[in-house]
Amino acid sequence: AADAPAPTSAALDLSDDAVMITVLNQSKGQNVVLRLYSGTELSGKLTEVGEFAVRVTELTGKEFYEAVVRTDNIDAVITRSKGK
Repeated sequence: AADAPAPTSAALDLSDDAVMITVLNQSKGQNVVLRLYSGTELSGKLTEVGEFAVRVTELTGKEFYEAVVRTDNIDAVITRSKGK
């Protein structure tokens, strides 16, 4: 099944301190790319979102592995756009 499109930027309050947590919660269950402050990109299925960390499973190229990433290390959340 295709991933559901992520929310559009117009639907987000970009001035809200919690915007990254909002985007992560809205992207739960989808394939995402997380760009970390270190410059590393981690892609896979976002399965859990907590206040301080997220779980990414089915890592691209390492499908039998998963990762837990601190939310304060995430610089960008890249998701599939509507209509693409």
